[in-house]
Amino acid sequence: MGIVQIILAIKIIAFLLFFGIVSIVAKPLYLTLRERNEKKRKEKAEIPTAKNKKQIALEELSKIWRIECFDSETEMKKHEEEIAKKVKEEIIESLPEQVHAITFKNERLNAFYDKYLKSKKSIRPEAHDVIVEIMKLLDEKGLCPSVVQNPTDGDSDSSRRKYKKNEYDLLSQITLLDHSLNVAEELLKAHNYSLVTMARDIIAALGHDLGKIPEYHNNKYVTGEHPTISLYILSKIHGFKDLPCVEDVKDAVKKHHASPQNAFSKDLKSADQRAREKELEALLEKNFKEVEPPEKDNKEPSELDFNEKPSESPSSGAIPIDPYIEHVRYEKAIGGDETKNNKIDDSDINIEWFSPEKMLMIIKDRYLNKTKGRGFDAFSTKNGYVFVQSGKVMDTFLEMAEKEGRLQDYDISDKQQRKAIQLKIANVMRENGYLAEEYVRKGYFGGYFAVKFKADTYPEKNDMLQGFYVPFYSTAFANNIAELEDMKKGVLKNIVSVEVAGK
Repeated sequence: MGIVQIILAIKIIAFLLFFGIVSIVAKPLYLTLRERNEKKRKEKAEIPTAKNKKQIALEELSKIWRIECFDSETEMKKHEEEIAKKVKEEIIESLPEQVHAITFKNERLNAFYDKYLKSKKSIRPEAHDVIVEIMKLLDEKGLCPSVVQNPTDGDSDSSRRKYKKNEYDLLSQITLLDHSLNVAEELLKAHNYSLVTMARDIIAALGHDLGKIPEYHNNKYVTGEHPTISLYILSKIHGFKDLPCVEDVKDAVKKHHASPQNAFSKDLKSADQRAREKELEALLEKNFKEVEPPEKDNKEPSELDFNEKPSESPSSGAIPIDPYIEHVRYEKAIGGDETKNNKIDDSDINIEWFSPEKMLMIIKDRYLNKTKGRGFDAFSTKNGYVFVQSGKVMDTFLEMAEKEGRLQDYDISDKQQRKAIQLKIANVMRENGYLAEEYVRKGYFGGYFAVKFKADTYPEKNDMLQGFYVPFYSTAFANNIAELEDMKKGVLKNIVSVEVAGK
């Protein structure tokens, strides 16, 4: 081998050694640099931009406020809810205006639309369209009375008109359209005109009584069923079933005359009551002088014979009174103080062992819609109530107390203690949503009611009988009115109406 070949071989070997050493040193450095660049790329990708923006639930966002800033977790949660609500409203305010050109024949509808819906950012298009459809329906068919004209046998519209001072006739002057708007105003006011709940409030309030439109019940109306008819009408409106608030609205409409548990459902019921009271108060101011408070009856309620014939009074017609009417009428008579003449005190009565549900079950099985000859102790009505003689309520309580070994806790011979026990039972029933509180003022356990029968169908031709009853919602005994009505026997099938008895 020549010298030239040796030198070339040395160069090649040196070259290979150099690149071998370089690769050993450079590879780790290269991997380190690549990892660093990859990390920077990921961090950059996580920075919010117009392309990669991420939605964060307000509930998660609210966690940035720490509990250490507040005296308790309850205060912190309350603060978070306030912040979340404020953020939602600010988001709504930032939305572009939605300009709509909608007009109605009724001027009050136009005013309501302009105030709460026209160019409002808070009302989403899908909710806006549902509301407009409801308003169109009220505009076209809502001039009917807000109380249902429900002719019964021998009770024509002309015969109704002769009772000039009957509160039912008074409320017939309020149209369904006006009543619906009155309820909407009350509900919006109760929620401080919140932008977040405004659409839900308007839909529920304007839709709650649509079932009272005459053509939807063909004059074969059962008062307790109109919420069901209202829900059916709402379900036929395009887009209603897809609304985020649909379940809240359905529950509120269904139970606005029952015993709602949901907070919003309770709010709708309260708004309906306030609207009714204000409507009647305005009509009374216009049409009546001050009414005298009912005279006191010296007879003990438990001693009153149900078959006693009531005294003649203008209210003895076959008109099913709206319970809210009588409540307002009486408040007006006594100056608004429900308890100033009531001396019953139930504070010392202990019935912690008492089960209202067990009492209702016993009453249903033993007394409800059952007859004893021509007599009866408890009955249901088609408009969603059950009336139970106060004596039977007391009898049931004493039977339950004896079984629990608690009968010795009470002095039944003491008349005032008997009344206190009855009041305590009524208050427990009220707290559980079973007592028809629109018929029973606070501080009382029942009232006098007149029951009218179809002409010549009751023995001795007594078309109207009177008794002292504790009124309950029918939902305390069954899920639907028809179930209770099917239980009726004998003369109970001939009941036409039940009214607050005039003294």
